[in-house]
Parts: sequence; C-alpha cells; structure tokens
Amino acid sequence: MQNRIYWSANTGTHVVKGNGGIYTKWQAQGGEDRFGYPVTDEISESGAVVQYFRTSGGREYGIWWHPTYGTHTMNSKGALYNFWFKAGNYRTLGYPTSDETTHADGSATISFSSGAQLKWTANGGVQRIR
Repeated sequence: MQNRIYWSANTGTHVVKGNGGIYTKWQAQGGEDRFGYPVTDEISESGAVVQYFRTSGGREYGIWWHPTYGTHTMNSKGALYNFWFKAGNYRTLGYPTSDETTHADGSATISFSSGAQLKWTANGGVQRIR
C-alpha cells in the first residue's frame, strides 16, 4: 500500500506510511474517527518509531512501533504518558508492550518492555504496580 497524505486545519499535512505497523494499527482501531489526524510524520526513537495523532477535541495519541514489541497506543497527553516520559521514557521503562487500556472502574494501565506496568486511578494518580 502506498503512503497516505492527510491534512486538517488543526494538524496540518503529514504522511502516514501505508505499509507500516502504525498505519495498520491506526486503521484497525478506528483511524480518523478514534485517533484523529496525524500531527507529526513518523519519528525514529532509538530502534522504534512513533507517530502522533490528534482528535478534533484535542485528545492526542502516540502510536509506537518496535520490531520486537509490536505496535501500541498511548494517550500522549495523559497521566500515564507523562509519568513514563518524566521517568526517562524508553531509556528506563522501555517501550510499550500493550495499548493503554481504560478499565470499567475508570482506571487505566499500560505495560512496558522493562516489565514495568503503570496504573492510573482518579484517587491515586499514577503508580508503578510492577
């Protein structure tokens, strides 16, 4: 599949590579309807690739691809991402090995290649649970 060029007034013009894991994940989980439009092209991050997307409501997601750990999504404006980033991101906790998941009780979790798992709750904020 060929590369796709997307434009919106809120995000500008960016390419989504049509043959990659990021495009596949983006489309499989709802594409523009869920994640919005790209706000960056793909960014190489020490063996991985990330591309950021923003909805019309301002929510922003990073879709990460790594050859060993696969392709996973994270709310890049959320508390879990901020904790991961401030803790040293992939340099310390590793790359995402699961999608950020919101549970029925409102909590959210994500796992990383170091074995770390983070959990957010409204009352407790972000905690490293593993």
